[in-house]
This record gives sequence, C-alpha cells and structure tokens, in this order.
Amino acid sequence: MESRFTRVAHETALKAMLTLVIAVMSASQLLAKPPDQPNEIRVQIMDSRTHRPLKGHKVQITFSGMDGQWYHNAPRMIGRTNSDGFVVFEVKQPIPPMMDVVDWWAYPCSNPEVYSTQTVFQDGVVAHWPSTGISKADKWCTADSQAPLPQRQPGKVIFFVHPLNRFQYAWYDLWK
Repeated sequence: MESRFTRVAHETALKAMLTLVIAVMSASQLLAKPPDQPNEIRVQIMDSRTHRPLKGHKVQITFSGMDGQWYHNAPRMIGRTNSDGFVVFEVKQPIPPMMDVVDWWAYPCSNPEVYSTQTVFQDGVVAHWPSTGISKADKWCTADSQAPLPQRQPGKVIFFVHPLNRFQYAWYDLWK
C-alpha cells in the first residue's frame, strides 16, 4: 500500500512535468515567429477605367501613430510598381492601426484612401469609386463595363488611379 507522502510526491512530480511540457511548447511557438518578423503589404495600382495593372508608378504608404492619429513625421515607405502593378512593402511589428496609400503621379480614383491595417492583413482591400457628380472625375474614374472585377486577398490593397500626363498633372497639382 502506498503511503500518503509517496502519493503526494508523485502528484507533485506529475504536475511539475506537465508544467514543464506546457512551458516548452509555449516557448517553441514563440520562437517559431519572432515578434519583429516582417509582414507584407502588397499594393497593386490599377487603371481606373480598364482595371489593368500600371507599371512604374511611385507609391507611398504612410502609417498612423500607434494611437491611430496622423503625425507630421509618420512612418512611410515608398516603392515603384512592377510589371504586374505591384509594390511590396515589408512592415515590422508593432503594426500601426491605420495606413493610407498615395500614387504620386496619378489622380486617385479610390475611396477611401485610408485603411485599417488589420483589415488589409486579414481580408485585403479593393478600393472603389463612388460617383461624385464632378463630370471630369467621374469620367476618369468610372470603370468600363468590360473591366474585370478584382477580388480581395489578405495582405493586398488594390488601388485605382487615372494616369496623368505631365500637362494634366501640372493642372491637377494647381487645382487641388
């Protein structure tokens, strides 16, 4: 017959082993993904009328502060789109709650231009153009009926623009 002391010692040893196993498993999960591992945000710039990707566009994403407010010296990243209209940004932890997208040399046909970073990572974003009643903007930004509809994908922002030539850009810059 087992003494009470021996039974308590066995139970204590079993609890200690279970605690150790749980601690080792938790530590291995933490080591599997370091907290500063970068995440990718892929921005695709597309022609607002045809929904075709635009190559060589200078794109900037700007992040809010961790409190969701926008600051003058906010973190930002700049890149150029490849032949598929994509620019990939590596974002490190901690990830700010809000981000905005700017195409430097085009008229933005995407509303809104500010997105929840969490929504981008979880679901992706396909921006859209609501009719504004401004004939020139609506003409530039309303998609052709044959334009394919892009699909949302986690980590991806699809941003529509109207490409501007140098004359249009100079006019647009003065107008805004």
